[in-house]
Amino acid sequence: MRVSAALCARKIMRTFSKIEQTIIARMIELDEKSGSLNVLGNVFDSFSNELRLPDYCYIKVASETDVSIQIKKEVIEKIDPSTLRVIDDELSKFLITTVKLFEYLENNGLAYFLGDLNVESLGQVWADTEYVTCEFLEEESKSLIYKYIRKKIYVTEELKELAHNDFKSKEDIKWNRELFYTRAALAVTFLGLMASILVPVFSTSKIEIKNPTQVHNIENELKKITSDLRVISSSLNDMSASIAEKGNNISKAIREIKCEIESMKINKTKQARIEK
Repeated sequence: MRVSAALCARKIMRTFSKIEQTIIARMIELDEKSGSLNVLGNVFDSFSNELRLPDYCYIKVASETDVSIQIKKEVIEKIDPSTLRVIDDELSKFLITTVKLFEYLENNGLAYFLGDLNVESLGQVWADTEYVTCEFLEEESKSLIYKYIRKKIYVTEELKELAHNDFKSKEDIKWNRELFYTRAALAVTFLGLMASILVPVFSTSKIEIKNPTQVHNIENELKKITSDLRVISSSLNDMSASIAEKGNNISKAIREIKCEIESMKINKTKQARIEK
């Protein structure tokens, strides 16, 4: 059985949730729209009401450690603690999902986040309105929110192609195609084996089939063959799992090397700017 070397070195691309796919689609749309500023604030503002930040709150971004959700005081006074916890859960998850997606895209070279726009808030801030600071966000997430709110987004052609292919990488498409051909070959082999077993059985004369001893012997042979086929199938599954595991390890190492190279490039660019 031929197994392509490409299967062992394929790039592992994680699955993207529906909301992540929506965010990526809007990033690409803004990137291709002339005169638009591709930043997190504009990505959020483009969403329908159920996906954008509610108009009763905004995200205050003062520093890496001073990031908070600001909610209108009049809203706080009207809701009970359980409703406030729901708001906390929804807003926190939405923000963390977004910035962790950006981090993944950046680490895998699918998008670049550059510059410093000196943005101090995310969402609509109403004048002459009193807000209450809500410390919903975890300390670990504040630095990521601060970082990506202030960056310009540059989308790579690889990410655009990934979205065009329903978020399946070239390696995934090739992997699935080769798996399909491998399974088809195994099916043909299995059918050929069964045919070689059954044709002689059904070709036996009526007198021979009616012989109880021979019928019993044939049944025993079929049971043995079925058992052997199960063992073969189990071995093939183990081989497939082993190949996939080795492929994942290789892909992980490749991703780490790629991230290190990108980090070196960014540091080199920053150093060049400082020297200038």
